[in-house]
Amino acid sequence: MATIQPSVLVSQIVGSAGSSTFSRNRGGNYAKVRKASTNPRTPFQQNFRNIFAALSAYWRSMTNTERESWTSRSSLFPYTNKIGIVKYYSGFNLFMKFNQ
Repeated sequence: MATIQPSVLVSQIVGSAGSSTFSRNRGGNYAKVRKASTNPRTPFQQNFRNIFAALSAYWRSMTNTERESWTSRSSLFPYTNKIGIVKYYSGFNLFMKFNQ
């Protein structure tokens, strides 16, 4: 998903949207045609997908109180996105980040 910083037009856009990939370098913003991704199904990739599925299932089995505790602590872990804006994880994303 492309990350856009709006201004009068668009001051920054990074990421992919549709068949285009947006990036920036010293010369400024640019776009190129996104290549089709492959799915090699390596053992590493399959293992990661299994871990992700197990953690997602565990999140769904948690009580609302447990999920709320992750959500309330997400403000303690800010991160800076690709275009320099400080953001905060959702409770689910924070849970996944610390348990993978």
